[in-house]
Amino acid sequence: MAITLSSASLTHTQVQVENIRVKHIEECKYLLRRLKGGTYSVSWDGIFPSFKSHRRNSMNKKLEINVEIGIEYGKSIYPRKPYVTKQIKINGKDYTSIRFWQTEQLGELAGKLNHLLNTEP
Repeated sequence: MAITLSSASLTHTQVQVENIRVKHIEECKYLLRRLKGGTYSVSWDGIFPSFKSHRRNSMNKKLEINVEIGIEYGKSIYPRKPYVTKQIKINGKDYTSIRFWQTEQLGELAGKLNHLLNTEP
């Protein structure tokens, strides 16, 4: 089986697109971790990410981001040492589910989070 120039360039293009996608995912995760505790409602302009609970109510076009901060105590290594935990949910799902989103959705989320973080007091 011979490899043609067009198939090699297509593979290179796919690698570039995947690299851009991974960068968007890492940027979104970083920005989500920087949010302070609370509930954020973000208006959505583009293609709304599909969630089972929001399929019927897609006219709302708002993304709800819940950030819960708690204190837990170590159990095995340092039994009494407290550490801070942060639980981030987007429309009721864990924030790691953004890895299944489209690249355009990730770019829009990164832009919205940048704006949100820059306008916080």
